[in-house]
Amino acid sequence: MTELIDIKPISIQTLADIFRSKVSGLSSASAKNYRIALDSLRNYMAVQYPLAKEIELGNIQDWCASMLIRGITVKTLSHYIDCLLSILSSKESTEVPPTLTTGLKQLKDRLLSYSGIKPSTVSDRDFKRLLNVTKSADRQKDSDSVLTDLLLISLANGAMPLDKAAQLKRPDIAYLSAESQRIADRQSDPRRKYIFPLDQSLKTPNQLKRYLNNVMTDFLRSRNLPVINGSADESLKTLWAYVALQCGASPSETVAALGCFPAGIPALGLCERKNDAEPIRTMTLDETVASVLTENPERWFAMHIRSGIKIDQVRERILASDGDTIAPEIFYPLEEIAKKTGNKITYVRKPVIGDIAFFRCRTTDIAPLFSRIGDLAWCYRTGSGPDSTYAVIPAYEMRAFQLALGQFSAGSRIAPIGTIPLQPGDRVVILGGMFEGKSGHVIRANTASNSDGATIYRVMFPDSNGFEWRVDIDSRLIANA
Repeated sequence: MTELIDIKPISIQTLADIFRSKVSGLSSASAKNYRIALDSLRNYMAVQYPLAKEIELGNIQDWCASMLIRGITVKTLSHYIDCLLSILSSKESTEVPPTLTTGLKQLKDRLLSYSGIKPSTVSDRDFKRLLNVTKSADRQKDSDSVLTDLLLISLANGAMPLDKAAQLKRPDIAYLSAESQRIADRQSDPRRKYIFPLDQSLKTPNQLKRYLNNVMTDFLRSRNLPVINGSADESLKTLWAYVALQCGASPSETVAALGCFPAGIPALGLCERKNDAEPIRTMTLDETVASVLTENPERWFAMHIRSGIKIDQVRERILASDGDTIAPEIFYPLEEIAKKTGNKITYVRKPVIGDIAFFRCRTTDIAPLFSRIGDLAWCYRTGSGPDSTYAVIPAYEMRAFQLALGQFSAGSRIAPIGTIPLQPGDRVVILGGMFEGKSGHVIRANTASNSDGATIYRVMFPDSNGFEWRVDIDSRLIANA
């Protein structure tokens, strides 16, 4: 693969100005083709890189990979690149860095010559099947339970190789993420050296690898999940990458976090290979993927409405979308302001925060949603980087905000204190026991209650020494903070 070096970006505004000058002398049919290509790129930038003012070659590579994953043909995409090249090579394009044009030509050559560009082996249907498998992990029995949790441990840790996951021992649990600890707890046994009961001590490393590959590929096939090139590890890399893309990660960030190009999504081969992703981003993406596979509940997020756009336009666009786009619940609080004109008082309803609307949906519904409304609004992320994950608003903060306003979303519940079950993300204080007085957050509510019928909650809180504690607390010993 040709490595592209020192490719300078171009301003989005400059590209739009060149386009307007270029199409003025073209036929209506040609101008339409140019507009389709440019609008496709700009819409992708609006969704994936909403704050960017320049277009880099890496952005265009991500756009191309995303288009192929969505089902756009190589022929159509090649035509789009030709349109961009024609715009950038016109006499009006005096501000275009020559290296960008060269980079685009190399990208087109790679697109046409790359034999691996085929439809992805994994699909939305496979993603839904995967969720059906992983979300029922705690209800599986015997060998199905072991293989489902082994699959989850791998996917929760960046598609960890199966033999490495199988070699995890009980002391290793402390170094895993909270979600991985919960999975490992189901399988761990104090009488056993390894977390998973796979007779590891009776097998050589190669025997263990062959055994794991055989049982996991059989398991994937039994669940109608794709098996890539007969390799379980390659299949898990492909599944992890697809879930990461569904969570809003860009193609290049997905490749960087995974550390390779997954064989089941060949379109990702168009992205430049980075040595690795920033550790904190990889960790965040792993946690997001794990959360989606085990929970994927509806959560609150915030969108920034673009200048000159009204919330009603956003709502109308969402309602006008086809059945593939799930309409989220939108919370856009208004306040009533009294205005006196002469002796007459009129009341005007104005938004509390004019350019921000809150919406509730699943993490995996955000990317499809903003592919429809990206020109009207963009979703806030956890950091300034374009590949940061979508920023979740904790449930307790959203409730506090609505309570302060005196306005509530349709899904809110109001009841006497202590009568509504706690939810993950709720802030609580511990009332008794050895951790009395500590404040923290609920991680999860265990499905099983203790012998007295009280629910046991897993609570996370920091201590003064910089350690993070996760403890199970009886519901009678905690209260909302």
